[in-house]
Amino acid sequence: MPKDITEPRWFGYSVGKWTDPTTLVVTTAGLTDSTWIDNTGRPHSDQLVVEETYHRVDDLNIDLTVKITDPVM
Repeated sequence: MPKDITEPRWFGYSVGKWTDPTTLVVTTAGLTDSTWIDNTGRPHSDQLVVEETYHRVDDLNIDLTVKITDPVM
């Protein structure tokens, strides 16, 4: 992840890392304030950080947990 995000992007900057053999955590920051975080178009600031955790439960199932952090909103 860039230390100083001076140019926000529509999809932001994303970095993923495996925390164990069945769990991938993807962190996204640097989104422009014109993007939506849900289907209703809720606003957010340029300080929005989204953390997605994908956990493989078994061969056919994946659990997804999304954590949305925005200290301004």
